[in-house]
Amino acid sequence: MFNLMSPPVHILVVDDSPQQHQLAAEALHAHPGAAMLTATSGRQALELLQQHEVALALIGSQLPDMSGGELAQRIRAGGQLRRVPLIYFSGADAQLARQLHELKHALELNEKFTAVLGHDLRTPLSVVMNGAMLLPMMTDSPKVAVTAQRIQSSAKRIGQMVDQLLDLARISNGAVTLARAEHDLAALCRQLCEDLEPAGKARRITLESHGDMLAHVDPAVFTQALRHLLGNALLHGDQEHLVRLQLDGSAEDAIELRVSNRGAIAQERLPHLFEPFHHGGEARKAGQGLGLGLYTASKFIQAHGGRIAAAADSTHGNTVFTVTLPRAAADAVT
Repeated sequence: MFNLMSPPVHILVVDDSPQQHQLAAEALHAHPGAAMLTATSGRQALELLQQHEVALALIGSQLPDMSGGELAQRIRAGGQLRRVPLIYFSGADAQLARQLHELKHALELNEKFTAVLGHDLRTPLSVVMNGAMLLPMMTDSPKVAVTAQRIQSSAKRIGQMVDQLLDLARISNGAVTLARAEHDLAALCRQLCEDLEPAGKARRITLESHGDMLAHVDPAVFTQALRHLLGNALLHGDQEHLVRLQLDGSAEDAIELRVSNRGAIAQERLPHLFEPFHHGGEARKAGQGLGLGLYTASKFIQAHGGRIAAAADSTHGNTVFTVTLPRAAADAVT
């Protein structure tokens, strides 16, 4: 079994005082899930913010190259960086320690709340789904049939959001485990395509595979990752063109999977695709997902020791997600 450890919560401390860095380190010592990043100048802070996902930035009032206010203005003008919460301090040592402790406690409560909420939503949602399925059987009214279909469609979308919330909670608290065994990835992909495209509906996914398809994976976690990738391609790709799923098993130590669809993603969006709650830099619209699908897929692939990358070909108007999955991860425990 392989345990996916929770990614650390990065807290950035920006100050040219070693005492402040030491204080922050002591405050975070009791919280193994938090990792401290330190910067002694505004420029160094901006570089760290570009390299890491930061949950909070603690900024001293005066830095060698700029003031804390100037640094904050640059952060707020930096695209995705503008979402980073900022706290100013000016030598109030006890206050800084208290703020760090309260932040960590709030993050833990938020993770627990997400997990409980997602779990408790399943029961009433299943009642709604079952009721919507029974409605057309109780009457011949066309209006009732249409309404029941809309209810089923909305409930299914809510169910997908609940699944994403539960996946996020599992990733955040380190509760994801991989029960690895040898599986035929082509067979797993074939079954997933059938689940995504029920019989009787027009097919939009084509599956191509060649070479050895055997790899040690957790079938449920692997399938969930691929479900997010295919779902993203079906939702955002050109509806008039097919989504291609290609599996290449010609390499001895890894299998490559490619999910491609017509419709090129803007180049400036590519670096942020696998960030949580990402909606292409736009405000989330009603009916959209939570923006967790690609983030979850990337974490589940990484748990298998694999890699995932996105590329856009503006010339041909295609977007391609490429997954490289090792046949057997070096850190797998048998």
